Amino acid sequence: MRERRSACDVAILPGTTVEWDVRAFGGLVAAALLVSGCASVPLAGPAADAEGKRFDPPPPGQSALYLYRSSVLGSEVIFSLADNQQPLGSLANRTWIRADLVPGRHVITCSVPSYAPLTQTPAQAATVDLAPGEIRFVEVDVWPGLPLNPRCVATEVGADKGRAAVADGNRAMAAN
Repeated sequence: MRERRSACDVAILPGTTVEWDVRAFGGLVAAALLVSGCASVPLAGPAADAEGKRFDPPPPGQSALYLYRSSVLGSEVIFSLADNQQPLGSLANRTWIRADLVPGRHVITCSVPSYAPLTQTPAQAATVDLAPGEIRFVEVDVWPGLPLNPRCVATEVGADKGRAAVADGNRAMAAN
């Protein structure tokens, strides 16, 4: 009995077919695009970056909130940040923003573009109660979602972890 083959089943390597090789190549290309595609945001100048990394106290009657992103996972997307629905700015991997805010309760949310909006799970917000003169830190990270549908989460972290991440990152331009 003769072996049946489709038009695509031509041997390229011993024991393989074009069909298998095309699927393997497509998987490698997809993986390479995910690794290489990194988003970027406008950065503040070197002087503003250095100033923020001094962790100076906020102006009188204010609080300082540092928001940062340090995870490589999801580096192909930009996270948009808001405080009580007011835009704060956007973060790419290894970037941060300092916001001098009035004391009180602040609900920090993040959002990412979704290419499958009907399946979008709401982002998880961080609620931070700021006192006058305080400096606090919020990490913004990605949750893997369905394909083409990343999600983000904002979480308050301790000062040591926050300062280390800010020191390792670059200051992004804040929203005006």
